Amino acid sequence: MMMKVFRIYIFTLATIFVALFLVSCSQEEKFIVNLESAFAEVLSRENLDLIPEQNGFIIYFDENFVLQKTEFSSELSEFEIIFPKGNIIPVLIEFNTNSLEKIYAGKLYPVTEDFSIHSAFCSFVYQKLLRCSNQDAKTSNDFCKYFNWNKFYESILKFENPFLLDSDLICNDISTNQFSARSLKIKE
Repeated sequence: MMMKVFRIYIFTLATIFVALFLVSCSQEEKFIVNLESAFAEVLSRENLDLIPEQNGFIIYFDENFVLQKTEFSSELSEFEIIFPKGNIIPVLIEFNTNSLEKIYAGKLYPVTEDFSIHSAFCSFVYQKLLRCSNQDAKTSNDFCKYFNWNKFYESILKFENPFLLDSDLICNDISTNQFSARSLKIKE
């Protein structure tokens, strides 16, 4: 009798171990976008001329590297994105305003930890590189992973509003491996 209980115990432990191993080997990563935090960050910005609304769009690439633009309303506080492990996740949140202009928040996970206008610009540039490439988005993403996004983020912090920078020039210089501090020019 004692041997039977011991076998059941060992079998149960082995089953749990296998299940935990399979979960840890998953090829996907879940990323939770906290829309309330993003909205709070937008409201905290100084010199905000527009009044943001708690609705708009979440723009991201899904697990198949297909661009998604998902509408959200004020009732939604979190949004889950599933993405292949080992990739950078560019998430851009476009808040509607009281005019035709939009206000952006974003994260370039895992490069930027918090929502900010600078994180949003990093995500914007990353997404633009994936959208505008002659290659498919997966191939472009593989190229973009090797760019030093931490250094890029640090270099744009000196600009109050990085969305005033020439993103076409920045993307061109990143894609041709010629990015430098001279790439950070205000749009004319």
